[in-house]
Amino acid sequence: MGKGKLLLIETDPDLADQVEAILNAVGYEVASIVSSAQEALRSIGEIRPDLVLIDEWFEGGTRAALTQDPRLAVPILNIVDYIEIPTTLGRSHTAQLCGYIPKTFHCTDLCRAVERSLVRRPVRRGRVQSYRVAA
Repeated sequence: MGKGKLLLIETDPDLADQVEAILNAVGYEVASIVSSAQEALRSIGEIRPDLVLIDEWFEGGTRAALTQDPRLAVPILNIVDYIEIPTTLGRSHTAQLCGYIPKTFHCTDLCRAVERSLVRRPVRRGRVQSYRVAA
């Protein structure tokens, strides 16, 4: 069994390939890489990931759907440009937003950010969301 099942929402195929290779190498399962809002929402329902990594500027309302729909309660880790970090910090305190990782990252930083994000996993209980610590 791997460390966690991840969904990557990224439109840059080179970055997506790098992230997937790094995370697979340390035991995470990148279950799907998608580049559209429709694919993202469908994949979340199908694969039920433990964590979603999403480009901060991804189009299509996916982030809003992820943070507002209780049926899609899943932690989100933003992938951001350095210039976006102050803005991202202000938004990362909402329910499922666990934090951020800059696009220019070191492998160790990416793995640590994913690990920290997986510590708090939503538990679905009707419309109420609570958290449990991952084992």
